[in-house]
Amino acid sequence: MENVYELNTPDICAEIGKKLKSIRINANLTQRQLAEKSGISLMTISGFESGRSQVSLLTFIQLLRALEHLEVIEQHFLQPEPVSPRLLYKMKRQRRKIVRHRK
Repeated sequence: MENVYELNTPDICAEIGKKLKSIRINANLTQRQLAEKSGISLMTISGFESGRSQVSLLTFIQLLRALEHLEVIEQHFLQPEPVSPRLLYKMKRQRRKIVRHRK
């Protein structure tokens, strides 16, 4: 795959569709079985996997849930961002200044 920043949005969606197909195949599911398990239409899954169509974020999450692959979202989007040591230092200094002004 090319550098993701060189791809346009529809091409990125097509790549994600290909990855979803790979996950589905590794889970030993047909498109029909995934459709039944996820409640998403067979046409929608087929179009997404082939790059002919795009799906909403809600649909994508339903598909990942049906494939028992939600850890992708959990690892990259639902974890709190780490706070840098520099920011912690700044916050600590600001608290000291606030306390001093109250005296």
